[in-house]
Amino acid sequence: EAAVPNNRMVDGKDIRPIMQGEPGARSEYDAFFYYLRDELQAVRSGQWKLHCTTGALYDLTNDIGETENVARARPNVVRNLEVKAAVCREDLGDSLHDMEGANCRPPGRVDNPKPLTEYDPDHPYIIATYDLKDAG
Repeated sequence: EAAVPNNRMVDGKDIRPIMQGEPGARSEYDAFFYYLRDELQAVRSGQWKLHCTTGALYDLTNDIGETENVARARPNVVRNLEVKAAVCREDLGDSLHDMEGANCRPPGRVDNPKPLTEYDPDHPYIIATYDLKDAG
């Protein structure tokens, strides 16, 4: 198993226990942030999801379809999620608020990139469905 590099910021977490369905596995993340490109759209924490653009709050435990806005009945939950959204905006940015994130980095680039595989007509790895009967 490779060691995690310590000369750079690593912003991921190991979620294998969750993905493998281990009993008692829990996310290390307190909240999940929904982005559309560089626009923060919503924040979810536990059973609650706040739509940042409309202020609508949904209880996903009882309303997975997001049909009943409960923001007026749960102002403390709205405030809590707004704080999480503000922290996220400082970190990742939000063009809807004209904010650049402090920890946004440009994407990685490689000099002279090459695909992992290349097409070889003598050894095709992609077969059209109409050629399946001839594939052998």
